[in-house]
Amino acid sequence: GHDGRRGASPAAHCRAAWRSLLLHSRAARLAVVAHSAAGSWFLDCLALPCTPDGALPRLRGVAFTDSVHTMTAARVDATRLALLRERAVHWRAVGGPLDEEVEDDRAPVGRPEMGCGCPVRRGGTTDHAGTNATAWPAILAWLEPRLGVGPAAEAAPEHLEEWREIGRAWRRLSVVLRVVL
Repeated sequence: GHDGRRGASPAAHCRAAWRSLLLHSRAARLAVVAHSAAGSWFLDCLALPCTPDGALPRLRGVAFTDSVHTMTAARVDATRLALLRERAVHWRAVGGPLDEEVEDDRAPVGRPEMGCGCPVRRGGTTDHAGTNATAWPAILAWLEPRLGVGPAAEAAPEHLEEWREIGRAWRRLSVVLRVVL
């Protein structure tokens, strides 16, 4: 399929946008929230040559939300796999309390590196489309210290309130979607 932007597929558009962000942003700290297929596309973004080794320290956190990414060890090198283990969490649409760690059921038995490549937690809903909205409080709490913001940080950036408003908007949209669907 195509996304209508310059005739690129969604995966190709994702890689081009990521590469542009890395090359043109002066941000010292980056975080990614990747939902559904975007999680799989982000693995392509993370791999060489799309993300040079020198850019890896800027990537402070990756929040996957009910992502379809698997086979992680076969898609990224050992350095990037270690980065995902340390700086990524996958919030899945599985029942139970938000943020509770669960087993990566997509990994073959005895081969955890071939699953998500990072810790897996409950997203607070079984609704795929609602995962971002319900998991947002946990995602924000997890990302803030990695980005040097939040209660433990000395100074919060001006965009922190925008992040919180995005989370509130996702929760409102999730309620509307449930009513409509």
